[in-house]
Amino acid sequence: MKNRGAAAGLIALAGAGAGAGALLPLLLPCLPLSAATAATTPVGDTRHRPLLGQGIWRVVKAVANGPHALDEGGGEREAVISDGRIRVLYAGGRAYEMAYRLDPSKRPGWIDLSPVGGAEEGYTYKGIYGLDRGAGGGDTLKICYTRNVAPSAARPTGFDAAASAEARRDRGRRLLVLERPRLSPAAAPPAVVPHALGPTSPAVDEALAQNRALTERLREALGRKDLGAAAGLYDRGESLSAVFPEGIEISGAAQLREAYRLLFSAVDSLRWEVAEASYTPLGGEGAVVLARGRGRLHLRFKEGAELARKYGAGAA
Repeated sequence: MKNRGAAAGLIALAGAGAGAGALLPLLLPCLPLSAATAATTPVGDTRHRPLLGQGIWRVVKAVANGPHALDEGGGEREAVISDGRIRVLYAGGRAYEMAYRLDPSKRPGWIDLSPVGGAEEGYTYKGIYGLDRGAGGGDTLKICYTRNVAPSAARPTGFDAAASAEARRDRGRRLLVLERPRLSPAAAPPAVVPHALGPTSPAVDEALAQNRALTERLREALGRKDLGAAAGLYDRGESLSAVFPEGIEISGAAQLREAYRLLFSAVDSLRWEVAEASYTPLGGEGAVVLARGRGRLHLRFKEGAELARKYGAGAA
């Protein structure tokens, strides 16, 4: 089986706890969009489905039109979007989660939000959403909705509601503006890549060079504790499988399995669990399989000496 690259080194992850029940604060009164939003694409469009699921977005603006609900007060840091859920994380570890349903056939796309847990569970908030793919290499996601659950409450019709009569009548109007960088492809790595597998070998160099640049970018993002950038590299299970259809081979001790399980859980927002500790694809080598839902990710862990022997290089 073709090797998809190796990366040496330990990864340390620190997780932050998040309490439940806090209400989503300061989801802002809808502000005018630029002229570029004429091309806004609903997030549910199948062409942008990876951007909808399993991503960590930075909250760049959050404002409430009208009185705040209990516990609304600001401090939004990140929004973790997974299939069917949006979880907003605040400074101090609080979290507020809502389930969502999309209708991408509308223009702008419709979104219905339902709080998960807490006093608001059972309510449904009507909203709209749109995704701007910026020329500068980043994506902006806007979600505008109303907390007004009266039968006569109207769904927002645009993202300009801060100045409109519609917004002035709706004191429950909210807008959430999220951003996430879109990473450009890494430059081609050099033909010879330094490694810790002993004497250099063209076979080893070629194998390591295949994903060295991607791995280094991931490690750099984790070093900055920038899970948003890391999520851009490993966006969702389907994308991971597409990028590494034969798995990822990592030189180093097998104890790295847990570090990588935590890594993928952190950037993917949903927990990946070890489905099979030793899985051997047809004609291939043993692998560890991480799984969540229908997504499966194959990771091949080898001791450095084993990898070196496989490619004819001296042991580390």
